[in-house]
Amino acid sequence: MSKYKDPPNVLEIAKQIREMPTLEDVKKLMDKTFPDLFIGSIKSYSQDYPTLNNNWKKIAKLAGSQPLEILIFDEHSENDTLVKCFAECLTSAGFMVRKKSQFFPCEKCGRALPSPQIWELLKLNNTPCPEKWSKTCSKC
Repeated sequence: MSKYKDPPNVLEIAKQIREMPTLEDVKKLMDKTFPDLFIGSIKSYSQDYPTLNNNWKKIAKLAGSQPLEILIFDEHSENDTLVKCFAECLTSAGFMVRKKSQFFPCEKCGRALPSPQIWELLKLNNTPCPEKWSKTCSKC
């Protein structure tokens, strides 16, 4: 069972998200609703993963925004509707939302690197990336 299951007033909160005047207001509502969901942020993906950066730029452009930061969320279920609402709102503003099990900061420069599991998926999908998984960027 997910720590972030939908509260009884999920529809009311989802409506509030859509009507919030600023991203700061959305963040405050998210922190009030799910105090432990937001873990932290990372400025960008490692240059070792150009496809991730390019995909983020495309998503932001489609949303009419610019890439801002990668937001790291705590582990949650794909069935948590309200978490999805928060993530979609933030994504449309230019943020990339990822789970803490998926990405972490490089030990030296702080850019986002994939977990071993995500790295394996990238390799399986023939996505350009380093030959070996690492806790640091290739140029660090």
